[in-house]
Amino acid sequence: MENINSPIVPLISQHPGEEQNSNGFHTEDPMNYCSINCQIDPPEKTSNANEQNRFIQQKCQPKRFPIHHRLLQGRAGFEDFKGFSKKSCTIKYCTALFILYFLTGTLVYTFLFKKWSIQDSMYFIVVTFTTCGYGDLTPASYTETVFTTFFLLVGVLVLATVAFGIIFENLFEAYEAILERAKSKTGKRFLRKFDARSTSSVSSSMASLPHAEKGASTGRRFWRSVREECTAVSPLLLLVILGALFIGHQEGWDVYSTMYFTAVTATTVGYGDIAPRTESMRMFCVFFIPFAVGVTAELFGRMTGVYLKFKREEAENEFLNSRLTLADIDRMDRNGDGIVVKDEFMRFFLVSMGKVTHEELDRLEALFEKLDASHDGKLSIDDLLAMSVAE
Repeated sequence: MENINSPIVPLISQHPGEEQNSNGFHTEDPMNYCSINCQIDPPEKTSNANEQNRFIQQKCQPKRFPIHHRLLQGRAGFEDFKGFSKKSCTIKYCTALFILYFLTGTLVYTFLFKKWSIQDSMYFIVVTFTTCGYGDLTPASYTETVFTTFFLLVGVLVLATVAFGIIFENLFEAYEAILERAKSKTGKRFLRKFDARSTSSVSSSMASLPHAEKGASTGRRFWRSVREECTAVSPLLLLVILGALFIGHQEGWDVYSTMYFTAVTATTVGYGDIAPRTESMRMFCVFFIPFAVGVTAELFGRMTGVYLKFKREEAENEFLNSRLTLADIDRMDRNGDGIVVKDEFMRFFLVSMGKVTHEELDRLEALFEKLDASHDGKLSIDDLLAMSVAE
């Protein structure tokens, strides 16, 4: 429940010719206001004005939201903003593309060209858009070659590059959220086993960890981060290995051939010297190949992210530890008054570290000036409301 003395309350819009009393309400009859706007039964009218005001504050005020609450109801704010790949409509669109792609390929290769069975057609489609390309199934006639050319381009450019990445990005985020919830529950059960004294001792011992980590070398921290990323993906890697062993067992391959097939498939190299021959295993690969490729891409992406993160930190530390030159100071003082204020200092270092660009900051400043109707260098609630209702 909002505090009735909040400074937001007086912002409630007034009707022309009406005034607000010290409590922020219109000076009409409070009992009439209560019965009309709050939809609750007021007490019998009394000459005691304090009792009437107290009743309105307790019963009516929560029903009357500030104007900016009413304007923003049902709309997502900046904190709720989702990127393109996180929107539900994007995920549905990508899923629909996959279904359409599979249906088109299966209908054409199985029923129009009468070339393969449904299982083989789906297997060929997966091998195509994941760019594995074993070469065990290939088009033969001129018509099949022409169709496959366009089918391949659409699969690689649209599905493999965009849709496949978006879907797996969301799947991995959901997987990580499940792991975080499991860790949270495990941690709570673990802490409940100890009393306050044990908990305090554990906390004191953990508090000393950052001091030890500060002395750790960059190399040790790098490999620790790599190990953590590998550990996070290890359950999924285990599923890939188990799936490959199952295929190898059904196809009669030895362990070395199975591991070779797994590496060639997961990295989308697809030499074609080893590939499943039975329809049942080809059907299994319809699900196995995208999963193996997605897990491997996620692992490689995490490794690349760790490396770039540490390189970026090294570059930033080197930059922050370097000495300023006269040219740097001159660029920092944007208005040339011989004094560097906080905004100029922050702008210079953020741009120099590659966090933002001058153009981005200039656009934000222009937006601020546009919203600042009074030109006093401050934004009131009314100024921000202009931004919330702007189309």
